[in-house]
Amino acid sequence: MLANASNFHKTVVIFLACCGLNAQAHDFAGGTGDPNDPYQIATAAQLVAIGSDPNLLDKHFVLVNDIDLDPNLPGGRVFTGAVIAPDTDDTPGFQGIAFAGCLDGHGHTIRHLMVKGETGDFLGLFGRIGYFGRVYRLGLENVIVVGGNGSSCLGGLAGQNWGDIVCCQSIGHVSAGDSSSCLGGLVGWNAPGCIIDCLAAGTVTAGAGSQKVGGLAGFHGGWYCEAEGQCFTAAGRITRCFAAARVSAGHTSSNLGGLVGRTEHAAVVGHCFWDVQASGLSGSAGGTGLSTPEMRDAGPFLAEGWDLAGERGNGTADIWLVPEGGGQPVLTLVGGYEPRQLAGGGTLEDPYLIATTEDLGAIHHHDWSACYRLTNDLDLAGITWSAAPICYFQGHLDGAGHTVYHLTIRGDIRLGLFAIVGTCATVTNLEIKDANVVGEEDSWSVGILAGWNEGNVIDCRTSGTISAYRSAGGLVGGNRFGTIRRCQAFVDVSGRGEFNDSMGGLVGYNFGEILDSRACGNVTGSYGVAGLVASNEGTISGCCASGTVTSDRLLGGLVAYNWMATIVDCYAIGSLLPHNQKPESGGLVGENYDGAIRNCYAMGSLVGTQTVGGSTVQSFFLAPPDANELASMIGMPLTDEQMKHQASFTGWDFENTWMICEGKGYPHLQWEKIDCGQP
Repeated sequence: MLANASNFHKTVVIFLACCGLNAQAHDFAGGTGDPNDPYQIATAAQLVAIGSDPNLLDKHFVLVNDIDLDPNLPGGRVFTGAVIAPDTDDTPGFQGIAFAGCLDGHGHTIRHLMVKGETGDFLGLFGRIGYFGRVYRLGLENVIVVGGNGSSCLGGLAGQNWGDIVCCQSIGHVSAGDSSSCLGGLVGWNAPGCIIDCLAAGTVTAGAGSQKVGGLAGFHGGWYCEAEGQCFTAAGRITRCFAAARVSAGHTSSNLGGLVGRTEHAAVVGHCFWDVQASGLSGSAGGTGLSTPEMRDAGPFLAEGWDLAGERGNGTADIWLVPEGGGQPVLTLVGGYEPRQLAGGGTLEDPYLIATTEDLGAIHHHDWSACYRLTNDLDLAGITWSAAPICYFQGHLDGAGHTVYHLTIRGDIRLGLFAIVGTCATVTNLEIKDANVVGEEDSWSVGILAGWNEGNVIDCRTSGTISAYRSAGGLVGGNRFGTIRRCQAFVDVSGRGEFNDSMGGLVGYNFGEILDSRACGNVTGSYGVAGLVASNEGTISGCCASGTVTSDRLLGGLVAYNWMATIVDCYAIGSLLPHNQKPESGGLVGENYDGAIRNCYAMGSLVGTQTVGGSTVQSFFLAPPDANELASMIGMPLTDEQMKHQASFTGWDFENTWMICEGKGYPHLQWEKIDCGQP
């Protein structure tokens, strides 16, 4: 069980302004189903209830006990379909409602689950985990999932995964009859989902003429289709996982693998292993095969960046543990590991205190909805994390003006101090200095503070360097409906690989709000590169960017691509360096599609191409265009002298938003606190 579990719900009052209470009453052990106050699952009946009400499938849940689903216990039963988000009929394809919420096992285990659906597909604890669904820190033991002839998508944890499965394990037996497909010890079909720091053991067995059968996942792909038939592409991930399951199928079967049966569509398998002897297979569509003795040696795992308890070089979260006396690694969350205790109670009045690097790592084992406060600066020198130190966060972290130095990460997805800052989370008053974050092959959502922000990031500051393949920002990789306010990034951001996109000085892509913030640094990439935000579909207000922006095409001093979004009271100063003569470049915005841009200006050098609107001047501001001018983003060119006088900026708010040192300099935002008395 995780440390200080009794404090899990002491902080609910903090976040009521952020997330409204769920008015619907359910017979759970507590909670409201909101991200900061999840429903508490204490009994088998409460777990099963999640799958009985479609209205619950986008809510948040946490286990507070181990749960036994033994069919022989009073009230127990053999399930004929998935317990949660089952397929609802026998027609081809998934016909139910996918799980789009979050289930945090909180270090607990579900035992003796038995699912027998001889005519069904999508069998497991979950039928389908949806694109925004998340399952964390959960163990399954003695699970039995049985399908019939022609069954598809069977796994101990999930039949199909489009979302995130992190720090989970499944130990048991998955089987189906002839002509079956997509069977895995953990997940049957993973596309385009992410499976991170997970394991599977036991047996995976299919009948004759079957395909896509693997110890961890049967099929691992990079695409998914919405219910209406529209398909989208995305690269699936399996990272730092292993399988020690016996894998077998009848004659004329194909695509069998010790870890994964088959991969398609650029899906990535990184830093993973399977036990060759235990599986009975020398091949896999991804991962590295090891003998049983090699699987008991920590060396191969350390070399691939696994964060093992007792070592510091790969991180201090202690995600994995090599048992005393030898053995394959086990997840510390379900392996009897005693985590580091933190001072404090986890409430707003008495937060958990983070005084050391080891305390920072220990957040992984504690309540992700609690309150934390730094009490010292932290120096992370000498540690190269392979994932975000804090996986998923729905609480409140107050940096209290302290600084985290030398954060170094080399990984693949959602990189930063936080992987995900959740919907009701707040991170405030924190500086991260001299960071170096490197995204590996096909990496995305890479930042220094967070990979994704869905909550509130306020008064934070970053400096350092980032390199990634796509969706990278000096502060946050992706702002997914969250708010960023009064933040600054002094970061050089560069794209890796032959083709990379969505590189921004502050944020890679924005679907939320970015207010009163700044980015200073050089940003380089292939497509969609900007000083502040690469792709904007939200609101940007009171922001500025400076530095050099370099790209093959589609680049902007502030924003590269503005899609039906708002940019107001912003400016960009710096140089644009296109690699060719493509016209999709602008001192402020590279391309605007039906967006609203008001009271903004850009100045600086533009080499080898044209600014928006066909102007070639080096300094101009964008006046509020009328409806006919909006698409062409016509700006009004000004001379250098005109740029230094308030009268040139008709309609701008110099009472509350802007200031200017008359005749001396260009307009600045009031929050910058420029001193006009200085030369």
